[in-house]
Amino acid sequence: LQSKLQPWQASGVVRLCRLAHSPFRGALLCDEMGLGKSLTALVAAIKLKRDLPGSGYVLVITRKSCVLQWLDEIRKHFAIDHQPSVLILDTGVYPAYDLLSFDIVICSQSQVRHQYIKHTTQQAMDNLRIINAGDRTSKHPLPILYSPLYSLLGRNIRVVIFDEAHDARNETTLLAAAVRALEYDHIFLLTGTPVYNHWDDLLSLFLLFPCPLFDNKSHFIRTMGGGMADRLVRPDDTHLAILSRLLLRLTVARPKSVLDLPEKEEHTIKVVFDADPEARTDISQAVKKAQQCLRLARRPNHQLRRAQLVQQGFRHLTLARQIDSNRLLTESLLEDNEENNAAQSQSVPLRDHGQPASPTVGPSHHLRRRPVINYKEEFEDDDEAADPEYEQEDINPEFGCDLDLDGEEDDDDNEEVVETTWASGTSPTTQTRGRSDHEYTIKWLNKLRNAEHNAIFSPKVRVIVETVLKIFETEDQNEQCRHKIMITATSVKFLDIIHEAIRRVSNLGNTYTHNDVAVVEYNGTMPILQRDAVLRTFNQPLCVSKDYSILLISSTCGGIGINVTGASDLIICEPYWAPGLRDQIIGRIWRMGQERSVRIWDILTDSAIDDLIISRTKSKTEVKAKLLKNVVRKDGQRIMMPRL
Repeated sequence: LQSKLQPWQASGVVRLCRLAHSPFRGALLCDEMGLGKSLTALVAAIKLKRDLPGSGYVLVITRKSCVLQWLDEIRKHFAIDHQPSVLILDTGVYPAYDLLSFDIVICSQSQVRHQYIKHTTQQAMDNLRIINAGDRTSKHPLPILYSPLYSLLGRNIRVVIFDEAHDARNETTLLAAAVRALEYDHIFLLTGTPVYNHWDDLLSLFLLFPCPLFDNKSHFIRTMGGGMADRLVRPDDTHLAILSRLLLRLTVARPKSVLDLPEKEEHTIKVVFDADPEARTDISQAVKKAQQCLRLARRPNHQLRRAQLVQQGFRHLTLARQIDSNRLLTESLLEDNEENNAAQSQSVPLRDHGQPASPTVGPSHHLRRRPVINYKEEFEDDDEAADPEYEQEDINPEFGCDLDLDGEEDDDDNEEVVETTWASGTSPTTQTRGRSDHEYTIKWLNKLRNAEHNAIFSPKVRVIVETVLKIFETEDQNEQCRHKIMITATSVKFLDIIHEAIRRVSNLGNTYTHNDVAVVEYNGTMPILQRDAVLRTFNQPLCVSKDYSILLISSTCGGIGINVTGASDLIICEPYWAPGLRDQIIGRIWRMGQERSVRIWDILTDSAIDDLIISRTKSKTEVKAKLLKNVVRKDGQRIMMPRL
């Protein structure tokens, strides 16, 4: 190393190696965001590899947007003459044996999922050949990460470093299954939010250990949930204590207070719909219809329609969020009559410009649109809308949909996707329309340019722009380097609307203090290299680079894993169903390397959708606090074991 480890990093390396040699053969590294988990895990993994000469490589699985960031970590911290050999695996056709010549292999989550699908498909085809013709010869080589060569040579993957492991918090998703199917000696699970959404997110992480702690979900529920094998109920204090003691044995987690960070201020700004009471009414109606659909979905006599009812409920919630943000999000760009007729014949909900979006939805297989927000498990704490059978129970593949909507964000941000999720062993197909499509994007941005002023400046957009003005107007003009602002929302199209609003206000000149303000975007519709270039430029002080002063960032694509210490003000445009997402977003700017005081601006509306989200996240946060109270601690701090 040419970098000196921080004290908590040095102790973290020792503790990770100790846990790797324990019967669990792995560890959860849950330091809070910005403490340098990647370097800690890299050093520990390389030590384990060098302890066993001739062993397999270290596999780093990370988000697509963080691949180059991991490469930078290695180049930055290791001396040139002693840098481990590194390969970025972006193809499945690399020779398996040649992969063993590298110390570290970096791979995106989407590449792992792709290879797993190919792996299971080929296995199924080989089994069919055996059944039909007795041919036991495989006609195709297995994907490189799943090659049997490693086991035959006794050189399995030495260590898996799974970055942002909470992305696999749902054990039924392809990502979780793909990681479990790998052959590895040890695993380090990196996440600053182990309880990202709900307390049982931990199950999927436990199942990734080489020596699984639980056989399956039923075993976990019986042991930790205090319920029957098929029913998950909120754990009482006794079962929370058991789970907390287990986490203490498996987890290395230090609080952000080990850093001497600048102070952080948090502000809440309320948006009122006094000027648009119709919007408040429409939002309330959409939320009520969503609750009705979800209540019907849990009734035994509606099981055959369950998937459709649940998707209808989520569609109503999506509509509520869109109206809450800006009605332009509910409008269709399909103006040609033939296109409208074709879409309507396929049960795709459309409407004319300027008219309220119809809550009517078609068959469930036409509702597989990537949602604007994460609606997974939002009703688990609602006595009226949910019961224990419905709590935490995702729709299985046989229902034709997968409701881990916020989990595996390694794909493009695209709010208008018709996607078919296949069962394990088959290949997913996607028909994409929306911001990921170039022609659609041109039409959409032209629509915003030509939109009326009142259409752009919805109550929420108006408050967001006023907050931006307030930040720039109150900054110290004597400072050499001006403040930078990061604005985050789940909807890329809503960020486009904000961008257009800022452009219009900045053109007024006499109203806007800084006419040289420059806005840049970061979302999943951009190529990886372009995203990387945006971050590198944005993180430079404005006294060095005059390029960007406002970053519009998609929370699903850039809210996790990246470093945005160039910003000191963060505007969060909406509350999130998963409490961990807000923590992750704040961790992008309030982290090691931040030199300014940080201000967080939460934008909340007086609408039914925001009230619903806040009420759901409150109980989740309380359970999370109890569970992690004794787990997250400074090195040397006395361990407080929960009494059983």
